[in-house]
Amino acid sequence: MTHATTIALARGQSGEAIHVPMVQGESDRADRNKAIGILRIHADNISRDLPAGSEIEVHLTIDESASTSARAYVPLLDQWFDDVVMFRMEAKAREQVSQALADQKDRLANLEALAEELERDGGGAVDERVSEIEELLEEGDRDSSDLADQLVRRMTQDLDRVEVTNRSQSLQAEFQRLLASLHALVSRHGDTSDRKQFEALYSEFNQAMARGDLDQAEARFEAAVGLHQRIASRQPEFWEQLFAHLISRVKELGKEERAKSTIERGKAVQGSSSSALRDCCRELMALLPNDARPPQAAGLDFVSHVK
Repeated sequence: MTHATTIALARGQSGEAIHVPMVQGESDRADRNKAIGILRIHADNISRDLPAGSEIEVHLTIDESASTSARAYVPLLDQWFDDVVMFRMEAKAREQVSQALADQKDRLANLEALAEELERDGGGAVDERVSEIEELLEEGDRDSSDLADQLVRRMTQDLDRVEVTNRSQSLQAEFQRLLASLHALVSRHGDTSDRKQFEALYSEFNQAMARGDLDQAEARFEAAVGLHQRIASRQPEFWEQLFAHLISRVKELGKEERAKSTIERGKAVQGSSSSALRDCCRELMALLPNDARPPQAAGLDFVSHVK
C-alpha cells in the first residue's frame, strides 16, 4: 500500500513522528475497518527533513499464526521503519457496538429500500441479522461483543455498498433525463460556447461515472443543470412562464396585496419586454421564502428577503 504524508517532519525534532494507521477489513473507507495498530516514523530516526506529500510504502505481513507485522519504506529517504504499536486485542466496549448497531438501524429505517436490497444482495434477512447482533450484545462477554462488532462492521459495509449502487443508478437516470432536455435546448437556442460546454459536461460526467467518482459526477450534473437554466433564461417564454407561476405562489402564501403593484407592472410588459418582466420576477421571488422557490428558478441569481 502506498500513502502520502500530510505533514512535514524535520530531522531531529524531538518527540515528533508521523503516525500511519493500520486497519483490518475489506472496506475502501478506513473508518469502516478495525484499527489494529499504528506504524510510527520518528523525526529522530530520519536521515533528512521529510516534506508533506512524501510517499510512504507500507508492507504488511501476516504469518501462519495470524500475527501481523508491518514495515514502511520512504523512497525519498531510502529508509525502512518498523516501529509499530499494536493494539489488535483492544476491543470496542459493548456500549460502542450497541450504538453502532443503532446507527445502522436508523439508516435502514430512513431508507427502507436499503433493507430490501440488502436481503436480495445475499446478506440474509435484515431482521435476523439485527436480532443475532442484539443477542450477542445481551450475552455481554468479550467474545460475544467482538463477534457483534464484526457483524455490525459487515452490515455497515453492506449498507455502504448498497447506498453507493443506489446513488449511482439514481444519478445516472437523472442525468439521462436532463440530457434529453438539455440537448434539445442547446440544439434550438444554444451558441457555440453552449454546445462546447454541453459536449464537455457529457464527456466529463461519463468519465467520472466510469471511474466511480460519484462526487465529481454530481458536480458535472449540477453544472449541466446550470447550463440548462442559463440557456432557458435567455428565452422570453421562460420569464412568461415563471411570472405566471410566481403569481400563483404569492397568492397561495397570502402575499398578493404586497405583490399587487409588481404583478400589474409585469402584466403590462408581458410580450414586449423580457428584461422588465425579469425584474418583476425578481421582485416577486424576493417575497418568497427560500423553500418556496420554484425549481425552474434554481441556479438563477435570486435572493429571498424572507426567512
